[in-house]
Amino acid sequence: MTTFTASAPAIADILPRYEKIRLALRAAIAPLLPSRSGARACARVLDLDKSLGWKVYQISFAEDALSSLAAIPGARGWEIVLERLPRAGAAPGAVATLREAIFGFERHLVDKRLDRRMLAGMVAAAKGDAGEASARQNARVRKDAGDATAIIWGVQAFARIESFVVAPSRRGDGLDLAVVSIFDGLERRRDGAPWPLQVAPACPWNGVDSKRAESLEGSEDSRLMRTFSSPRIDSGAVEAVAGRGALRAMFAGNGSNGGGPLRAVFGEITRDAVSTGGWRESPRFALHSLLPAGTSVLEVCVHRSLAQRGSFGGSLHASIPGIDPSAGATELPLESRVEAFDGELPALASVGDELNRVHGAALDAAFAAMTASRRDFVVRRVALTYAPAPSALLLTWRDAG
Repeated sequence: MTTFTASAPAIADILPRYEKIRLALRAAIAPLLPSRSGARACARVLDLDKSLGWKVYQISFAEDALSSLAAIPGARGWEIVLERLPRAGAAPGAVATLREAIFGFERHLVDKRLDRRMLAGMVAAAKGDAGEASARQNARVRKDAGDATAIIWGVQAFARIESFVVAPSRRGDGLDLAVVSIFDGLERRRDGAPWPLQVAPACPWNGVDSKRAESLEGSEDSRLMRTFSSPRIDSGAVEAVAGRGALRAMFAGNGSNGGGPLRAVFGEITRDAVSTGGWRESPRFALHSLLPAGTSVLEVCVHRSLAQRGSFGGSLHASIPGIDPSAGATELPLESRVEAFDGELPALASVGDELNRVHGAALDAAFAAMTASRRDFVVRRVALTYAPAPSALLLTWRDAG
């Protein structure tokens, strides 16, 4: 019998049942295969396709049994195997033993509420392959959850970008803070009530009044930058909100046949948002997700005169907008790295050329409001696919002083 070693109690509970399948399957197919045969011969003898034949062979004969667990067939796959074994000449008793082992294994998964994707993640954790495999697993889970949320809520976006720009004030001895918020591919899957779209950007410093922010362009109420937004925004697709706490704008949409996805770009600047000394208080920059989006990007552009010490760290939290996401909120896995750029603004890899152009032009407007240019800033950026909603993506500048 194969000896298993696993760090997680959950996977250790599954392995004995899986070992029964391995032994029963090996006993059923070994007499049917020529000596020194491989997965192709297994598929040919049992009349299986290459994928299922490879899985059957790995389960039966692979030395690394733990890895083969991640490729175990689903219900339909086992049904085909159990049908083909008698045709190929497998002993009836061996097939019956295999059927019983499969039934016990599947019943255990149902009792523990586990599926194949969860098994793959558990195997990666048990083997210590938590890097790339875990990242893929997390992305798949978030995508499925995002698709389901978009169907249930009836609203979605292709991309969500939140850019913070911090520079010494030209008017006083404090720091100016500009924020550019981009919602691209906004779409309603069905008619419904207006959806909360934008909240007041989370100020990196506690106790700073975001109501002092001025519009970079457009309406003073919504801070919408009409130069970069879709023309149909003027028809009332995005509605400004007043007197409702942190909520700034609602997405009314154009109905289910309203002419396709929209883009909304918001921009604002707060002069002398905090004293220069406030930069030493480990500021936190947050992107709040209120609706499912395919790509979420949070970036912070810091004037190089402020970026001489410290480093940025990224984190993802399940949270409610208006509540500090780092105070008691559940922290979620974040496999994305914080990228660093100096004096440049590279294109976002996960979006198209047009959105990259809009993103760069809107940021240039923020730089210009500070009488500065791209080369005056260092940039820290973190990107995440299918961020859960609601959640908060954080960038924290540690040891800023």
